[in-house]
Parts: sequence; structure tokens; C-alpha cells
Amino acid sequence: MKEELISSERIYKVSEITQLIRLNLELTFPYIKIEGEISNLHVHYSSGHIYFSLKDEWSQIRAVMFKNRTNNINFELRNGLKVIAEGKITVYEPRGEYQIVVEKIEEYGIGELQKAFEKIKEKLRKEGLFDEKYKKPIPPFPKWVGIVTSPEGAAISDMVRIITSKSSRINILIYPVKVQGDGASQEISEGIRYLNKLSEIEVIITGRGGGSIEDLWAFNEESVARAIFSSRIPVISAVGHEIDFTIADFVADHRSPTPSAAAHFIVKPEETLRSRVKDLKIMVMNSIKFILSDLKSRVITLEKNRAFSEVQSKIRNLKQRIDDIEILSEKIILEKLKKLREKISVFVNFLSFESLTKILPSHKLNISVLEQKILGNFKYKFLIYNSKYESLKERLISLSPLNVLERGYSITMKDNLIIKEASQVGKGDSVNIILHKGELMCQVEDIVKNKD
Repeated sequence: MKEELISSERIYKVSEITQLIRLNLELTFPYIKIEGEISNLHVHYSSGHIYFSLKDEWSQIRAVMFKNRTNNINFELRNGLKVIAEGKITVYEPRGEYQIVVEKIEEYGIGELQKAFEKIKEKLRKEGLFDEKYKKPIPPFPKWVGIVTSPEGAAISDMVRIITSKSSRINILIYPVKVQGDGASQEISEGIRYLNKLSEIEVIITGRGGGSIEDLWAFNEESVARAIFSSRIPVISAVGHEIDFTIADFVADHRSPTPSAAAHFIVKPEETLRSRVKDLKIMVMNSIKFILSDLKSRVITLEKNRAFSEVQSKIRNLKQRIDDIEILSEKIILEKLKKLREKISVFVNFLSFESLTKILPSHKLNISVLEQKILGNFKYKFLIYNSKYESLKERLISLSPLNVLERGYSITMKDNLIIKEASQVGKGDSVNIILHKGELMCQVEDIVKNKD
């Protein structure tokens, strides 16, 4: 085959020999992994393709990664970063340069960490540490929250700010630890165990901000997973960004995608309850306003009801009549007293001074007694009239048409007169029927009289 493609006697064009080289390279290296350091990194602004070189201490090779493959990159490409690139060797014919078309790229050493991650994950899964039956519920309204994380950085600042701004009753206890590097997993495990000794702690948050798999590795350690699983207190795992998953996430009683999300999760039930109470308060106030408005409307309707007005008018007339009787009674009594005094005065004038001096004291006594009797009689009659008035008022109220109408009866009127007998109307007459609520305007179609 090579003898057919290449001939020492033939003169080739540049494009032809470049094409032959490309074909041989692609046949020889269909898929390959290359370890090297990134240099000359460049992202094309319009196409989104990434161009760079892979180099070691002796050589370098050009590389291109097309945009449709860049979505799988979960770390930041940068000059000087050591990576492992996978792809096909080919030739870029316009320049006659060989290069690797990268299909997949990862940080150097990530492959081994990923294998270790999967190994620990499978081991703990078989032991049942991820089973839902062991998950403890997170208390909805905790008073004490323990946080195992680094005392420095944005993660702890965000959590404290969110919790304290949303709730004034939650107390926070921070157990400071390293979250990456040597000894980090031991400190995190010890922090979880220490908080379990405190009776007031109701929920624990452990986590940190985002980073590479190496940065987050402490939360993949078996010791941390077992500390979380053994905790009597519910544990919330809040490690990295939303796309990051650690072993701690699978063991924890609840996984939050970020530290900030964990803080929001803690205060959300209280916020929801406050919002619900506020909504209920508004609902109750609106209901009270509606009921009062309805009652007011009913009172206004009753005031405008004709039957009610007639009863009120009769009561007012009766009150006025009683007042008139009182005034007339007082006037009559005063007139009688006046006439009696005049008679006594005339009688006294006919008496001599001597006889007057003898009998005047006794007559004065009699006049005083008479006055007392008359006044007593007046008061007695007044009490009788007042008692009759109160009795009549009570009877009028008990026989009020409103009370009768409320029990399902009605009043039929024609020309402002109450109809008591069928003979008071004729066919075609218009009548008003007054109900407990509202009136009916009707026309008489037929009259049925009692046989008796």
C-alpha cells in the first residue's frame, strides 16, 4: 500500500504530500492520550474554539479543542497547567502542521483521584451509609446551629450573614477547621464529633466554597463520611458549587448545593411561617371588614323597610302622647291647687281676726296635708301611666312586624294600607309584599275567598 502511495520517481505537490502525511498519521494514531503543560492558550472570540500547545521540557505539539467539546470542561484552562489531553493526531493542511484534535481534557492527577472517589463511594454504598432510612429530618426551627468550616473566606461570611439577617433567634456556634490540605479531614471529623457532645446544638452544617477536586478532597475522605453517619445530630453538607459532589453529600442527612443555600435552607421554614402569618392576618382583617360591611348594609336595609318605619312611627307617637298626658295632668293639678288656695283665701277674709287666729293654724295644716295628697296622687298616676307605656312598648316590640317577617311571614300592602282580607283587593290590582329582606311588586291574578 505504501509503495502505491509513495514513489521516489514522482514529483509531488506540497498539498499532495501534506495529505499523504495526514492520512498516515491518522492511521497510525487513531486515538491517543498526551500528558503535557498548557502554553499559548487562546480562545477564539467568535467561534469559541480553544487553541493551545502541549509541551514538556523537550518538545511541544499544537492542540485544538472545538467548541462542541468544551462544555465538558469542569475546571479552568490556564497557561502552565499540567493536563492529560485525549484525541486524534492529524495535520492542519493549510500550514502543514501536525496537531492533536482534543476530544477530552482533564487536570493531571484527576484520573487517579476520580478512581479513588469511585472506590470509596462504592464501598460506603455497599455498607449502607447512603441509605435513605438512615437520613434524619432537619428541625424546621432550630435555636442553635453548629458550623464546621474554615473561619476565613466567603463561605462562613455568607452563611452567618444570611442566617442573622433572616432570623434573630438562631444562635450560631462555629467550630474552625482546615478545609483542604494535610490534616483537614481529621479536623472536620473531630469538629462533627465535638458538636455532638453539646446538647443545645440541633443541626450541623459542614462545608466550604468551590474549588478543584483536590481542594474538595477532604470531604471525600472516609473518616469524614463515617463521622457524619455516626452523628446523632442531623448534618447538612454544603460543599463547593452546585455541580460539585463529594462523599459527604451522599452520607449527609441533607445536601445543599452551596454554603449559602444551606443557610437559606435553615431559615426558610421561619420565613415561610412569618409569611403565612402575615397572609392570615390580612385575610382575617379583610373578613372582618366584609362582615362589618354586610351588617351595615343589612341595618341600612332594615331602616329603609316600610314595616320597620311604621312601627318606629307608632312608638314615637306613643311617646309623644305620654308626654302630652303628663303635661296635661300637671296643668290640671296645678289649676285645682290654685282654685283651692283662692277658696281658702276668700274663706279666711270672712273670718274675724280673732277666729282667724284660732283656726288658721289648723287650716294651714289641712292645706299642707291636702297638697301632699294631691302630689302623691299625681305621682301615683304618673307611675301608672309610665308602667302602661313600658308595657305597651314591650308589646309593640314583641309584635314588631320585623320579628314576624324574620320567621318567614310577609306583609301585603295596597296604597300604603295593610291588606287583611281578600275582599280589600280586586283582580289586576297592584300590591307590595314586604319580606324580611326586600319587597316584591305583584299583580293580583285571582282571588280565593274562604267558604265560611
